Amino acid sequence: MIADKQQSDAIPVEALQKSLLHFMGASGAGLEDRVRPLHDWAELRKEEGVWPYHRVLTSSVGGEVTLASTGGADSRTFLNFGSQDYLGLARHPRI
Repeated sequence: MIADKQQSDAIPVEALQKSLLHFMGASGAGLEDRVRPLHDWAELRKEEGVWPYHRVLTSSVGGEVTLASTGGADSRTFLNFGSQDYLGLARHPRI
């Protein structure tokens, strides 16, 4: 029973086998034919929680920002060194 539970909770191998490099130079008649394998792979990784690239900014831009996963779960606050206002001076009352 425990082995069956662990087996069903395992991440599918297809979600872990490739990288973005596997989809470079895709061939196909149309754009959709070339993009479909990447799209399917990315969707599988998102469903399994192993796609780290989709984050949504849920706060205003400043020295600290709040990011959440695409579905809105896993909200976390980060220091934002990539902003032009990373010190948060744009909202300072004396400036």
